[in-house]
Amino acid sequence: DEAGCPEVIDARGKWVLPGFVDIHTHYDAEILLNPGLSESVRHGVTTAVLGCCSMSTVYARAEDAADLFSRVEAVPRKHVIAALEEFQDWTEPEGYVKRLDSLPLGPNVASFLGHSGLRTAVMGLRRATDTWSFPSRAELRRMAEMLDRALDAGMLGMSGMDAPIDKLDGDRYRSRALPSTYAWWHERWHLINVLRKRGRILQSAPNINNPLTAVMFFLASGDRLSPG
Repeated sequence: DEAGCPEVIDARGKWVLPGFVDIHTHYDAEILLNPGLSESVRHGVTTAVLGCCSMSTVYARAEDAADLFSRVEAVPRKHVIAALEEFQDWTEPEGYVKRLDSLPLGPNVASFLGHSGLRTAVMGLRRATDTWSFPSRAELRRMAEMLDRALDAGMLGMSGMDAPIDKLDGDRYRSRALPSTYAWWHERWHLINVLRKRGRILQSAPNINNPLTAVMFFLASGDRLSPG
């Protein structure tokens, strides 16, 4: 090799591609049991993003996380609970990142903070999935502080969900929509302000039955209609 590289791979006659970044996964529980994520790596994925669609395990406890994830992702609830009960030794974002760093990961891993998980941690799953329950000012401040802390720990941003098609599992509040869908725009603006000030990402899905929500997400991501 003219460049002096100690290892040369003969790729003549083959497609050569950079590693793929999978920006939408739900490996949040699986990664604790199978950190190699071979099903992604063998297809050329070199970075996987967790915490999508408003769901993450950063703040959500085992039972709540299982109710959020299991039906949406068709993962047996008992396996989600078992994985988190065995490995969830964190209560804050720094501990979550430390746990991921301790795993023999296959691909690189990044994560969003899920709005449904955040809302559940602050309000409880019952209130977080009740149309007429709203976070108090103190709870809004706490959500913003917890989001800010997650960003400090390295989260890419926050993921949300406004499509009511995704439902909870479990026996407590089965078939209610994900908590993020119950948030009113005042709450969303409050959290989006944190993302805007930090230059971070909002990843969300609008309600396709109401195209206006897509417009509202665009407006909320700017600063014209923000309460400040």
